Order: sequence, then structure tokens, then C-alpha cells
Amino acid sequence: MNIEHCTLWAAQTLSTVHCPLSTVTILLSVAYFVALGAGYYFGFAAVKKHAPESLPRFCMTYGTLRLMLTAGIVFIYIWQCETMGEALPFAALFLGLYILTMVVSIYLKH
Repeated sequence: MNIEHCTLWAAQTLSTVHCPLSTVTILLSVAYFVALGAGYYFGFAAVKKHAPESLPRFCMTYGTLRLMLTAGIVFIYIWQCETMGEALPFAALFLGLYILTMVVSIYLKH
């Protein structure tokens, strides 16, 4: 694989990114992160009330679970897409929502 071939492939891939995500995909993505955020919020409150010494374990476990589930969904979506142009907007949406969820979680925790 030479540099011209890689450059041509990158140009073709980036030119196919014009495909927007469907409304259903966006709504399901937002619902997924709202559910994860609500689970974290209520789980954190319950653990804090009943077993405050277990809060570090809860935070690490929930954070790991959230990361693994999110990465799994992104990898499955990318795997089933026919082109990178279909997968990039979804991956960008999920990455943005994941970062937003992490910021909100840190803000609510402190």
C-alpha cells in the first residue's frame, strides 16, 4: 500500500461523510445516555445512603460498565456499517455524548 493509495482512500472516505444520522438513531443515543446518567445518579445516591464506604468501588464499577457498553455499541455499529462515512457521524455523536455524560457525572458528584 503506497502513500498515493492511502491519500486517495482518505479523500474518498471523507467525501462520503455527507450522510446524516437518522432522527431515530439520535433519539436512541440520547435515551441511552440519559438512562446511564440516571442509573449513575440514583445508584450513587443509594450507595452513599446505605454504604458510603463502597462509593469508590461503585464509581469504578459503573464507570467501567459504562465505558464497555458504550465501546461495544460503537464497535457493533461500525462493524455493521458498509462505509466509514456512515460510521463516523455515529462515532462522533457517541463520543460527544459520552464526554458530556462524564462531565455531568463529575459535576453532580462534587
